[in-house]
Amino acid sequence: MRRRLIFAVALLSAGCYNPSGVTSTSSGVYRLLTTSNASAQGTFVGDQVQVDATPVDINGIPLSVPVTFASSVMSVATISTTGLISAIGGGTTVIVMNAGAVTLQVPFIVDGNITGSIVVGPNTASIKVGAQQLFTAIVLTTKGNPAHIKTVTWSSTDQTRATVDVTGRASGIATTAGVSICAAAADVPSITGCAALAVTP
Repeated sequence: MRRRLIFAVALLSAGCYNPSGVTSTSSGVYRLLTTSNASAQGTFVGDQVQVDATPVDINGIPLSVPVTFASSVMSVATISTTGLISAIGGGTTVIVMNAGAVTLQVPFIVDGNITGSIVVGPNTASIKVGAQQLFTAIVLTTKGNPAHIKTVTWSSTDQTRATVDVTGRASGIATTAGVSICAAAADVPSITGCAALAVTP
């Protein structure tokens, strides 16, 4: 399903685009309407995103006016003459679209897949001695997107009360009001996420 570019909406609120449009006396273009298949979970190196830009007149009627595309930072992303963006490296570029006298500039972010944080769930749990609780860990990038191909290592802050295996499954050993079950990023061990586990009789 196609949808309005999320970053185009942000551009509107940032004041980078004039909602009144810029009218070309030669072409009648009032503004550009854009859609894309960009993922809500971010664009990563190697991904491709198709951007479609439709010139319309002041009444919103599509016009047969050529649209040109350009990327301000080619080392981050390139864009073809048909609007196909190829993500090359992590960073931010500006996708520039022109039709007639109308120019639309849209920031485009490529996620470098750099580990930023870990979310462990459930964030709290309670089990009886001898019972088990499975925890999951989601590694997020510095851009807040779910990271690609990242692994974690699990640990318990008190193994005399609860242990945890390599899959995140914790086992209650002895009663405690709370022990932390933590996941550390394999590539950046200093980045961790923890959940609280209580063990009851």
